[in-house]
Amino acid sequence: MNNLPEGTETYSQEKGPDHVDPGVHDRRIHWNERMRRFVPNLLTIRRQDLNIDTMALRRKLHYKYLLIFFLIMSVILSSVAIAGCSSNDAGLINAYLLEYRYAGYESQPLDGKGVINDGAYATFNSNANLTNLVIRIGYFSTCINERTVTGNQSAPIWYCSKNVTRVVNQLDGQQIKDPFNAIHLMNELRSNVLSPAVLVISVCLTFMSMLVLSAADIKRAGLFFGATVMTLIACLFALVSLVWQQVSVDTAKSVIVNFSNNAIHATPGPVPAGLGWTSVVFLFGVSIGIVVLVLNEKQSLEILQDFGSEILENEQRLGQNAFDGRSNLDLSGPYQPPGTTASPVPVVNAPAAPAPAKPANAPVRQNTTTSNTGYPTATPEVAMPNPY
Repeated sequence: MNNLPEGTETYSQEKGPDHVDPGVHDRRIHWNERMRRFVPNLLTIRRQDLNIDTMALRRKLHYKYLLIFFLIMSVILSSVAIAGCSSNDAGLINAYLLEYRYAGYESQPLDGKGVINDGAYATFNSNANLTNLVIRIGYFSTCINERTVTGNQSAPIWYCSKNVTRVVNQLDGQQIKDPFNAIHLMNELRSNVLSPAVLVISVCLTFMSMLVLSAADIKRAGLFFGATVMTLIACLFALVSLVWQQVSVDTAKSVIVNFSNNAIHATPGPVPAGLGWTSVVFLFGVSIGIVVLVLNEKQSLEILQDFGSEILENEQRLGQNAFDGRSNLDLSGPYQPPGTTASPVPVVNAPAAPAPAKPANAPVRQNTTTSNTGYPTATPEVAMPNPY
């Protein structure tokens, strides 16, 4: 008695030695399908009705260079947003995250619930009216405008530095006032609230994705899947960084404006926001583009990922054989396909002249032979019909 489960096929004398366990048979079929043996024409797979046109696939994969261009643009835009206010250059000065500007008596007093001291408006604005100090911050630096209320109307001079103490020392010689210590407030906001770490990670992932996508080819089809994942992660990090930046800037703006009784105007920087959202759109578009490319050629890429080396080796070997065969051709004669031998040209002779037909009443010639008895015998000659 065997303790096999019900329905299990086992070998028996009745079934004979040719019987194969169905499970083993299924496993063999699965293994054969997994091996995907190629027939001599190289592009057709046994057991599956599937053709791979490697030349057409290469042409489709050239679409990746457009995606690489958008990745490069995303890296450039994010880098400009990170480098904002790091120099007194006009372009980087305008790439600020937040701007504080003293604006005494330029706005109406606060009107709303919770306002108890109505004299705070006059107190704050009278002090703010003593200066036109403008402060801008980026991720790594702080920029300050030195123009005073009694100064000229020429182009303002900006002092930008990561070390805010150095900027303050320069301002002491210009006798510029900061009644509410807005410089200290902005420096604390830049150091403790705004952080470029997430955006820097996004830029690094985007750059790595660009390298992986540029290296992806028909020989390395698996890199397309890696580039897709890396681009999606970079897009997610960029989106988180942008949302974090917008929330922090809007919160700081609301707090300082209300606390100073409209004596300080706060303006979020439009350039980093525009660059950030454009970068996110580029990354999202590239992610969708890679996904579409992979899904359209998923089956071919999966097969090439497993057997791409065999396909290309056979393709190169066949191409080399074809080239060698054509290089060894005798151009003086007709073209012969590579791998075939030229058949000898048959020599066609002119047909012989027809023999004259014998008359119908022509006598039959008798051939005289000697029999075994020694006496001559007559052998009649049969007249054969003339084929001509």
